[in-house]
Amino acid sequence: KTNGSGVLDWTTVASGGLVHLGTSTVSSNVSDIAVDYFSSSYKIHKIYGFLSTTTSGQDYHIQWRNNGSRDASAVYTTTIGTNLQGNGSSSHTNDYGAWNSGSMQFVFGTHNNNTTPARFEMTIYNAMGTTYNSGIHFISSYYRSTDNTVAVSTGAMNFNDGGSNTFEGLKFYPSAGSWDSGEIRVYGVVDS
Repeated sequence: KTNGSGVLDWTTVASGGLVHLGTSTVSSNVSDIAVDYFSSSYKIHKIYGFLSTTTSGQDYHIQWRNNGSRDASAVYTTTIGTNLQGNGSSSHTNDYGAWNSGSMQFVFGTHNNNTTPARFEMTIYNAMGTTYNSGIHFISSYYRSTDNTVAVSTGAMNFNDGGSNTFEGLKFYPSAGSWDSGEIRVYGVVDS
């Protein structure tokens, strides 16, 4: 850009991007993982991860964490679509949802092998603010041992508490058994 007289004027370009806030790694059997890395410096957070369990056919859940404790209030509203590809040309779609449940599912009936962990990406909105309800968008991919398919799930969750809570993190847990391997990385999205 120029300064109005035709002379170049150098300005700082907005940086944007992601700031790494923390990583949780699973190397032995644990029943849940607390990922308490959210920061009030960011309106949006990103999570990237992979997890596997000790027991086949498990669903993966998350709950908000508030002041060091999980929030199991029956105010999680979730909608999820899953595309399943079987061996050969067989494929089908399943839709899931929950109204005012105590958690959010993001993986359904996964295999218990750490060579084929469930992989996921989440975008977290307003975790540390009270202006509006906190929410999550996600995509996950995994092998389902329950019906021998590869699945891709996409979904969203709205936390219908009226925006009155702030959350420092999430609790990840399987429907039964424990985690046997995995990693979850949390980033803050820089305002640009």
